[in-house]
Amino acid sequence: MPMPSEDLFGAAAPSCVPFAQEDLARVFDPKTLQRGRTLVLTGAVRLTDAATRIDATVTDLGRELAVTVTPAQRGRRISFDRRCACGRPACAHMAAAAMLALDTRPEWRRTSLLDLMEGEVKETTRARPAPAFTPRPSPRGEELYVQAVPKPEPDPVLLAHWTLEPGRDDVALYVSACLIPEGGGDPVPATPREVIARTARDSAGEADRAVARLMGAGGIIRTPVAKGRAEVVDRILHR
Repeated sequence: MPMPSEDLFGAAAPSCVPFAQEDLARVFDPKTLQRGRTLVLTGAVRLTDAATRIDATVTDLGRELAVTVTPAQRGRRISFDRRCACGRPACAHMAAAAMLALDTRPEWRRTSLLDLMEGEVKETTRARPAPAFTPRPSPRGEELYVQAVPKPEPDPVLLAHWTLEPGRDDVALYVSACLIPEGGGDPVPATPREVIARTARDSAGEADRAVARLMGAGGIIRTPVAKGRAEVVDRILHR
């Protein structure tokens, strides 16, 4: 009785030649493969039973096209003898038939280097479980406390204190200012410019800033006021 892989005359029966996705990529361009995958996903491809070749019917744009793809081993590479009723030499219908065979017929599937690498990654992932979380004990068994960061103290509210000194010649008087924290504290000499920048943002501080502006907002602590600036002198004396 002959073996199943031999015919009645003892010759080896022809068998299918397995191939991989990378073999298809050498024959079909990416756009054609993408179009073929779309035909597969939409259910437009039907395979028929065939032992040594891939026979399929592809429905595209209202037409039913007969497709035949036969993988063949030529040296170290796989080539494809192919035929489609649409007449094109390397069409999406052929690519769709070959990809559906790869997806649903294990006998056509050849293990590629990419498949091996992907399998190793999956096996490694399964074999290496994620480490369980173990809380780390505190040093010497003591409880750990989070030290609160103290909030910075707000800047003190500063008030201006003015001092008038008599002048001579063309200088009517000299005006000096000190900044004193509200509620008491040591006075700090300040220029008109510092009075404008640092006094309280209230009505009293606004009056001090107005005086400092009338004095020119300068950077001299003991500011001279000329006799011709009667308005300034009057504002200072009647505060």
